[in-house]
Amino acid sequence: MITTENAKSRWTSKIAKYNQDYVTSTKDNYKCNITTHGIFSEEWFDTLKTKVNYRLRADYKKYKSAETKSIKDRIDKRVEITRDYQTKWLSSILDRNTLTNIVIDKVLVNEETGISTKRLATEPREVKKAVDNDFANMFRKRNTLLDTMTPIW
Repeated sequence: MITTENAKSRWTSKIAKYNQDYVTSTKDNYKCNITTHGIFSEEWFDTLKTKVNYRLRADYKKYKSAETKSIKDRIDKRVEITRDYQTKWLSSILDRNTLTNIVIDKVLVNEETGISTKRLATEPREVKKAVDNDFANMFRKRNTLLDTMTPIW
């Protein structure tokens, strides 16, 4: 064992510095503070092991608490973005820039109904009318005959 006075004084100052890291409430302070009375004795080492284990558990709890708070903060921020900034949210989940607006200034239209001849329409009113008709046709109400459908199961 180290018993020189020089070593004891060095370790006493290190322990005092170490105790400063755990200055909290009196309950925790008592459980964390390492005494220098009877330094390097068998009883002191047993007490040291207990105190160090308590400090490790306290540090782990503090780390987990900080990690949980960080995760909750990030979730709250994501919910706020989803709720308030939907364009930013879509950009994030799609991993692309959706901030630019899509401008349709040209469209292919049929010359006459039933004929497969097409022409490029560039006049804004005609483009808008053709696009509106196309979207109305794509997203129209469907006539689903549920009675004639066979069940999957």
